[in-house]
Amino acid sequence: MKSLLTKALMVMLVAVTVAACGGDPNIESAKLNLNRGDYEQVVSAAEASLEMNAENPLGHYYRGLGLSELGKQMPVAERAESFREAHASFDRAEELFEAQSSRAGEREFIPLQVTQIWGEEYNSAVNLIVPEEGEPTEESLERSIFHLQNAYAIQPDSVQSVDVLSEVYYMLGDLDNAITTMEQAIEVAPVPEAFRLVRLSLFQSENGDREGALESLNSARTDFPDEIEIAQELANAYLQLGMVDEALVVVRDLIDSDPENAQYRLVFGSQVYQLVLELSDRQRELYRGLDEMNRELRAAERESSPDNARIAELQSSIEQTNAELETLYVQIEDLTQQAEDELIVAAELAPDDDFVFNTLGVIYQNRAAAIFDERNVTEDIDEANRLDTQARDLLREAVVYYERAAELDPDNSEYWLSLFRVYTTLGMTEEALEAQEKAGF
Repeated sequence: MKSLLTKALMVMLVAVTVAACGGDPNIESAKLNLNRGDYEQVVSAAEASLEMNAENPLGHYYRGLGLSELGKQMPVAERAESFREAHASFDRAEELFEAQSSRAGEREFIPLQVTQIWGEEYNSAVNLIVPEEGEPTEESLERSIFHLQNAYAIQPDSVQSVDVLSEVYYMLGDLDNAITTMEQAIEVAPVPEAFRLVRLSLFQSENGDREGALESLNSARTDFPDEIEIAQELANAYLQLGMVDEALVVVRDLIDSDPENAQYRLVFGSQVYQLVLELSDRQRELYRGLDEMNRELRAAERESSPDNARIAELQSSIEQTNAELETLYVQIEDLTQQAEDELIVAAELAPDDDFVFNTLGVIYQNRAAAIFDERNVTEDIDEANRLDTQARDLLREAVVYYERAAELDPDNSEYWLSLFRVYTTLGMTEEALEAQEKAGF
């Protein structure tokens, strides 16, 4: 089909050019050789014409046509330069056609030729990136790069080629080229779009340039102040750099701009709670270490000849760990309360949003888990019982939110899995079995 289309187009080109014959014998030679398919001679004749008159649009036109056809015959990895020169010739031809108010038939075929070559190269790339079966191989992705570079060479104002090229580099793990190409896409794009700046920031972050990612996101935030995704990514970037206050300000600004927007509050609550989870990981790590040190201390104290120096060292470490745990506890409680407050408002504003209720369930379940960790390391039985009761009360709160999430989206197996785990911990056997069945295991 493509070859027939190409032949038909060439016949049309020859027909039009013959009808529009002028007096330049070199142009006539270019037309004749075009009809014969001798594209090297087409280029040679067109260049001879331009030596005589550099302002002849037909000379530039036939040079571009010859170069583009020669490029199509080259190996895929060698076409770009020929296509790049062809584009420059076509571009100059169009400028001169316009300046001279020319009605030459060749003028209308420039975009047809460019679009045809661009489409062939771009589609070839897509077929390699998204094969009919299976996943693309590294070899096919690398080959697609040449096709995309060729497409960009013949039509450098096509941002689509550069967008996909950047993603292919990313798929291959070539972050440097992914970044450079995405920056090129941003420059070429006729209208700024948020997703390119977000993707650029991702590439920069994964390449270890978190400051660059932050700069890209701040630029996106300036251009697209109402985009939730950008605010969320910007907050993430601040958190990665340990700039917690700045992260919270970004999302808080969204809420202040539209207090009735449940999504903004969900983003804030989720963002804050992500930080809580990171602090909770550290908290659990400290509790495990504290448990080990307490066991070692008891064993050291029971020895017939106690090592007083080692005992003192353990006591000092336990004291320091407890102090750090206390600091973490305050931080976690404060941030958790902030997240919970916003999510509760979000639940009131969007009572049918299952994700909001599930997130609240996660918060209460994790708060219970932290207290269970504390219970496990205390040596005071009464205190352990008090902590156990407190943790179970929090789990009952989690049940309320998880059940609401599951009610809103009964086909979500993750909600039922969460309920199964909480029901099991609370000794609610019948409910746990029902949740297990609905979770599908």
